[in-house]
Amino acid sequence: MPSIAARQHVFKVGPLPFSHNFLVLYDDDGTVLAELHGLAADPRTGEEFKGPIGRSSHNLRTFQYAGKR
Repeated sequence: MPSIAARQHVFKVGPLPFSHNFLVLYDDDGTVLAELHGLAADPRTGEEFKGPIGRSSHNLRTFQYAGKR
């Protein structure tokens, strides 16, 4: 049966620890089909912000990636 799992990636930005939570979609065999990430997006283009931390001027948007990111 397909399933969805919540996952967490922990990393540091300078001396401070941060975490990023996201959803992983699995098929019947447990293979990762996609990951859904809520990330900062440029308000003009809608594209993912490539910096380490989004700003209050960014929009929050869901981005889908195939398999491991």
